[in-house]
Amino acid sequence: MEDKFDDLDLEQDDANIVEMIDEDNNKQYFYEEMQFTVGNDRYALLNFIKDEDSDDDSDEEESTIAKIIVNADGEDEYFSPSDEEFAVALRAYEDLMID
Repeated sequence: MEDKFDDLDLEQDDANIVEMIDEDNNKQYFYEEMQFTVGNDRYALLNFIKDEDSDDDSDEEESTIAKIIVNADGEDEYFSPSDEEFAVALRAYEDLMID
């Protein structure tokens, strides 16, 4: 991973940094909090990493859920789940947090 995160005040391990490309082809970075499974599907809870150049000055953390798919090389790839998949994953995550 590049040294992009040296300038950010992160307490997280760089190994848990996930890079995703948004619909406008911009790179966004997330910290992977945890992974969980729903049936045969694997998901990750991701916290958005704000760039220090960001206009957003709120202290509120933005989180999302990504679907993890293993590619042909055996590496994890992160994707936005469909609305239905997101609803199922969110329900499963909420159940985990209750336990």
